[in-house]
Formats: sequence, C-alpha cells, structure tokens
Amino acid sequence: MTATIHDDPYIYDPHPHAAGVLVYYQSRIILVRQYREPVDASVYELPAGGCETGEAPEDGARRELREETGLICGTLHPLGAVYSDPCVSNHVAHLFFTNDIIDETQPQFDDDEQLTVHRFEPQIILDAIKNGEWKSAELGHALLLAKLNGFLD
Repeated sequence: MTATIHDDPYIYDPHPHAAGVLVYYQSRIILVRQYREPVDASVYELPAGGCETGEAPEDGARRELREETGLICGTLHPLGAVYSDPCVSNHVAHLFFTNDIIDETQPQFDDDEQLTVHRFEPQIILDAIKNGEWKSAELGHALLLAKLNGFLD
C-alpha cells in the first residue's frame, strides 16, 4: 500500500517483517545475487525474504535460507534488526548469523525469483562494500553486527 505524508510517498506494509541470514560456511560467506528492478541492477544480498503471516523471524530465516541456497542450519544467532529504508517504508529485516550448516539440499526458488548463490571470502565482501560496489543495507549491517558480536574475525 502506498500512502503520502507531506507530499512524500511512502510504503506502509501491514506485514513488514523479513528475515535474513549471514552464513559463514567452509571459510566463506554465502550470498545470493538477484536483479532488483527499483535499482535496475543485480545485487549481492543475504539469503532473506519476507516472513509469512504468523511466522517468527527465526523460522522465516531458516525457511528462506533453505529455499534460496539449499542450506539447512542448526543454531541461529540473532544479530538484531535493521530498518531497510525508514524514510520511505516500515520494512524491518531481522538478521541472524550461523556457521552451523547441518545439511544441504536443492534450493527451491519462488516462481518470481531468479537468483544465483555465491561464496566469498569475508574480505572480498568488505572490500566491495568499502569501495561502494555493493550497497545492500542488510548485508552491511549483518557483517557489522557479526563482527561486533565476535562471530567473524
């Protein structure tokens, strides 16, 4: 739903919660890359997506991780939450960290998803963010929180 405050457009979502996972597996961070129409670019992002009605963020994070990457995790550590773009939306992303992958299966993309799974050394990601090449707010915030909480060196 789009509404207007002071002639500025904003998006109010009655189900604004999403969940994403920063995965550290086999000395690599797992990301997905997909085309995002609003920015007309393919973007590297955390495996993430909207929480279904009544779904706890942790359950949504596990589901999205499995659907988008085929990875099944054990322990998930909550990192916190981030407003993706609070000047135009009430969307909030709940962020988690795992280095506990217990199984792998085939990804099960949604019908409208066209994404690829990538594995990067952490420094490659940090350099891409520092150089302004990658701009995902959730990815940057999750990396910062994972470092501050001692999950990454």
